[in-house]
This record gives sequence, C-alpha cells and structure tokens, in this order.
Amino acid sequence: MSQVMLTGEERDKSSKNGFQEIKKNNTVTASGMGFITKAIIDQHFIKRSRYNRLLGLLGDHPEKTLIGIDESTAIIVKKNRAEVVGESQVVVVSRPKKLKVFSTDKIAFKNARLSLFSAGDQFKIK
Repeated sequence: MSQVMLTGEERDKSSKNGFQEIKKNNTVTASGMGFITKAIIDQHFIKRSRYNRLLGLLGDHPEKTLIGIDESTAIIVKKNRAEVVGESQVVVVSRPKKLKVFSTDKIAFKNARLSLFSAGDQFKIK
C-alpha cells in the first residue's frame, strides 16, 4: 500500500538466519501502490520479529514513518490519521536523531520515536 514496500529480501546473505545486523542498504525495497507516501509498511511484523529489517530502513529513509503491522491486524488511513483494527498490534518508528552510517553500513541513531498501538488506537502519519 505504501510507495516504498519491503520485498522480504536481504542484500547481505552471509547469515543463514537473515537480518542479523541493523544496516543501511540491506533491506530490499520495491515500488508499491503509493497510497501512502510518507510511510513504509512492513507486515507480519511482531510474530515474525522483523525489527532489524525495519530499523535498518531508518538509514535509507530517515524522513519516513516506519510502520510494522502484525498478522490479523490492519490500519485504516484517512488523510493523515491511521486507526488500528484487528487482533494484534502495530509498531511505529520515526524521527531518528543524529543518524550515523559507518563504513560497514551499520547505523546508529538517538531518540527515535517508538510507539506501540492496539485496536482502537490512532496515530498521525506525518
């Protein structure tokens, strides 16, 4: 649904378990439908522990709001507001401060906004 979508692939295939480090340029993305342009959405997020790949995207897209939507869960977006519906939760990460990218593409940042929402909760997509 977002303009930038995750494909599920990792560029660094040296680890058998995938996404063992939080790095810039490691999460493969592709063009999505573009209904949401200021956020990037990852799916099946909590149950499949996809934190590393989403956090790595902060190095590639620090200006975007990153949204991890879990299984059996969705967001309903109207203008710049999203409402959580379903059985599980939604993780939202945004606004990393002092983002650094090292020569190994590992990233570091401070004070990113991290929120966890459940059914009925609402949040802004900037």
